[in-house]
Amino acid sequence: EELKKNREILEQKIKNTEDLLIKVRSEKDNVSSRLKLLQEIERDYGGYNKTIKAILSQQKSIKNRISGFRGVLGEIVSVPEKWAVAIEIALGFAMQNIITDTEDDAKQLIEFLKRNNIGRATFLPISSIKPRSFTNYELSKIKGIGFEGIAAEMVVYAKEYKNIIHYLLGRIAVVDNIDSAIRLARDLNYGIKIVTLDGEVINVGGAITGGSKAYSSGTILTRKNQISALKSRYENLILEEEKQEKALNLEKSQYFDLGNGINTSVEILHGF
Repeated sequence: EELKKNREILEQKIKNTEDLLIKVRSEKDNVSSRLKLLQEIERDYGGYNKTIKAILSQQKSIKNRISGFRGVLGEIVSVPEKWAVAIEIALGFAMQNIITDTEDDAKQLIEFLKRNNIGRATFLPISSIKPRSFTNYELSKIKGIGFEGIAAEMVVYAKEYKNIIHYLLGRIAVVDNIDSAIRLARDLNYGIKIVTLDGEVINVGGAITGGSKAYSSGTILTRKNQISALKSRYENLILEEEKQEKALNLEKSQYFDLGNGINTSVEILHGF
């Protein structure tokens, strides 16, 4: 009787493990599909305009000819997920700016664009770009309720790009929501640009931009974070799948052994 009860318990455990394994495999397939889609968009330089796509698709050959070509801003910076929307909004079209070592490198790239009739672009020469920052008075005002940080300090980048990042983001404050943004803008007489975590913007002078977000696989910084998160999740799901497969094999083995035990007990009873 006890052997039969243990067998029933094992049957339920096997069913639960099989159900969990189906769920893990289903999520793994979904994550894999999503990851492949985003990686394909990344390879096609989704989110960039036609000119930048043309440059990125030829960047190896361009670097061979113009050694001072560093790349496109969106390709060389990263941002923690929490601030990705705010920073992407703060940068705007500057995400597609091209970084070069010097003005001469920028000049050569402009000639390349003209010669190939590719279009126009904005260049950020490391040699000439000067950083921008808040005054001490402004800093004393912005570090209050709702303050998340200075946009330039929320971005991960190589140290040689510091002046460029602070030129673009050094005078942009990030706050938690639109109410905090409005209070701060009033306090500073609309003298700085403020961006919220949801992407609302109060520009210098008082103009406000906001509304529904269209953030999907088409954005640049958010896509990087999504790909990284999906890779990590996929690896964890593979480990979880292996773990549940081992558990299922063990439970089935135990179930088989228990079945043999029941049969042996029956044979002994019949022998008597």
